[in-house]
Amino acid sequence: MTNLIVDFPSRRRSSRTTPPDVPTTSAPFAEQQAEQEPKQQRRVSFANVSEMKVVVDIATEDALPDLYYTSREIRAIKHGNCRMLMAIRASGVTMAEFAQRNSSKTEVFMGLEAHLDVPISNEMRMRRRRQIESVLEEQSRQRRRLGVINHADLARVSARESEWARVRARIIGLIHDDA
Repeated sequence: MTNLIVDFPSRRRSSRTTPPDVPTTSAPFAEQQAEQEPKQQRRVSFANVSEMKVVVDIATEDALPDLYYTSREIRAIKHGNCRMLMAIRASGVTMAEFAQRNSSKTEVFMGLEAHLDVPISNEMRMRRRRQIESVLEEQSRQRRRLGVINHADLARVSARESEWARVRARIIGLIHDDA
């Protein structure tokens, strides 16, 4: 029998507490996100009590609901994000203004810049397309030369072309870590 070790980050960082007016994750995530208004602060918090679900075999149909979001939950998450973006766009503020107004709660706008600012959106789309094209070109090159695909080389090409995404994710992580 193996032991389950659960780490509660909220206990390690006692200086970071959720304000009393911010709801915790007691409701299902998708429903909570869909019901929040765009102006409310969004936070991730960890409860002091955890719930463990033992899944004997993830290949069984009855295990799937505990492992993945349902299509309804995914639609609710996307709908909530869409509503937030529409509200921000309707307000007429630029991404810089929105970030400045919400600088103390970066989790509100992190990740939205690609949807709010057309040049950034175009750049991210171009970078993603370039990554896919590079991998497909490498795959074609390997097939022509060797007739066999080397997955490690494909991974290296993909990693090289997605370095920008890792740097961006690291910066976002550091911003949230310092908050």
